[in-house]
Amino acid sequence: MTTNPATEAQVNYITSLLSQRVVPEKYSAIVPSELTRLEASLVIESLKGAAFKPRPAAQANPLSAMLAEKIPASKYALPFEELSLLLPEFHDSRGHLFLEVRSYRGTTYMRRLHGSVGDFTRSKLSPLMVTNLVRYMENRTLEFVQEFGRLFTCCGKCSAPLTDERSRELSLGPDCRKAFGL
Repeated sequence: MTTNPATEAQVNYITSLLSQRVVPEKYSAIVPSELTRLEASLVIESLKGAAFKPRPAAQANPLSAMLAEKIPASKYALPFEELSLLLPEFHDSRGHLFLEVRSYRGTTYMRRLHGSVGDFTRSKLSPLMVTNLVRYMENRTLEFVQEFGRLFTCCGKCSAPLTDERSRELSLGPDCRKAFGL
C-alpha cells in the first residue's frame, strides 16, 4: 500500500483529464489510484497543459442545414397581413414579424426579434414554425430584408447605418448587397 495515497478527488480528476486530453506516451499506462498525492499533483499539472482531444463531428441538424441552405444570415421583417393564416398566434403593433437568421458554431438558427436595433432580445421558434417560415420566405428573402431595413432605417442585413443614397434606396449597405447578389 502506498503511503500518502492520492485523494479520491485527484484520482477522479486524473481520470477525467486522461479521457479529455491528448496524453503524452509516458502517461498512457498510469493507474491514478496507485499514485501518491505528490505524484498525482505532478501528473495533474502536466495533463492540464496537454491539448484537448478533437471533438467528434456534431451530428448534422437537418433543420439547421435546410435553414442555412435556403435563407441567408440576416434580419427580416415579414408583414403579418400575409402571415395571418400561417401564424395566427403572433401579433405586433407594427404589423410585422421580425426575425434573425444567424450561424453559431456551425449551426444556423432562426430567432424572433423583439425591441429595437442595438437592443433586440431574441426568442426561440418551434421547429415546425421555422420550417413553415423557411417555406414562406425562401424565394422572397431580399424583399423581407429590405423591409426590415426600411422599417428600422438601417441596413436590412447587418443593422448598420446607411451612409449613401444607393444604400438607403435599397435598404442594404454595399457589402451586404453582395450577399444578395445586388
